[in-house]
Formats: sequence, C-alpha cells, structure tokens
Amino acid sequence: MPDQNMPTHAVSGMIRPQLGNRLWFVYDAAMNPQVAAQRVPDPVFVTTAHIPSRRLMVSKDGVAMIVPRRDFRVFGIVYEVADVALAAVDVQLGVPHLWHRYGCLGRDPDHRPILMEFHTPAQPRPSRLGQADPSYLKPIVEAARKWGFPEEYLDQFRFWCSDI
Repeated sequence: MPDQNMPTHAVSGMIRPQLGNRLWFVYDAAMNPQVAAQRVPDPVFVTTAHIPSRRLMVSKDGVAMIVPRRDFRVFGIVYEVADVALAAVDVQLGVPHLWHRYGCLGRDPDHRPILMEFHTPAQPRPSRLGQADPSYLKPIVEAARKWGFPEEYLDQFRFWCSDI
C-alpha cells in the first residue's frame, strides 16, 4: 500500500540506490551474505528493513512469499546490487511467469523510507497455503535471529513449520 502520509520533504531522506544499481530486499536465506553472493555478484549490505502492510506466507510449493496484509510487516535485508545482476536473478527465477519482482517503499530501523525491490512467487492470491520443509525455513529463521528481528515476527514461522 502506498504511504499516502509521506510529506514531500521526507523524500530527501529516502534511502536510494546509486545510479546503475538497485536496492534488493531479501527475506529468505539470502539474508545470509554468502547466500546472497551466490545469487548476485558483489552484493553490498545497506541495512535491515521491513515492508509494512505485508506478510510472509508459504506457498503451496513450500516457498516463502510476500502478500499484502494489514497490520503485519515482513523483515529482511537490503543489498545494493547492479541493475544487470538483478535482471539476471529475474531470468533465473522465471520473472514474470513463475516469480514477480515488485518495487516498494520499505522502512529502515530508524523508519526512513527505502526505495527497494523484492521477488515473490507468482501467486498473488494463493489458492492453497503450504507447509515449509524445516531445512528450508531454518536458515531463514537463523538469519532473522542474527539480524535481531522482533520475536513476534520469528513466532510467525512456527505456523509454517512446527519443527522450528
């Protein structure tokens, strides 16, 4: 949902990428810098962040996805990556048929707006929610703990996999 209450002067404090780069929000195992480096060359850590009015859910295929949901937040890591590197991720994921890439306004820990992009499976309204394999979710939960995300956010993962 767009932030309708953002005053124009707040744009000057917005976290934006350098020319030729993108800010890539990750909420899965790529929160681990070594995993991110396997997906894109030379990702540069920018900040931790969250996307308001979104919820992490698990698709019927057992993959983490982001869906609109009032009163929830999705936490993750923001990396600065080259435009061409993010385009290569699009090709690997099968954007736009299997996955989508969306732009959004997130917030850093100081609530500064961040112009960033994220990938999510192409199931905007999942017809059936799934269960995630513990081996898939455990690295995500470990990274979320490492980065100090709120405990109530970590509790949500137990809904998707009771073995965490």
